[in-house]
Amino acid sequence: MAQKVAPKPSFSGLSTGALSLQDLESNGQKQIVVNSADLKGYFQLTQDDSWEPFQPFEQIANINFRIPIPG
Repeated sequence: MAQKVAPKPSFSGLSTGALSLQDLESNGQKQIVVNSADLKGYFQLTQDDSWEPFQPFEQIANINFRIPIPG
């Protein structure tokens, strides 16, 4: 079922770790990254300081860092 997402980020998630400010493409452009249990993606900040609509991640790595790597 599709979820309705706000047109711009709410910064209340920064204190809980659900949101983070990142540069996903290492090109100087900033994104607010959403990383919650049921929603993962980002909002892009444009050059004129407005927010583009939410973009869900196409793929998400599922890595369990608690499992030791044999070696």
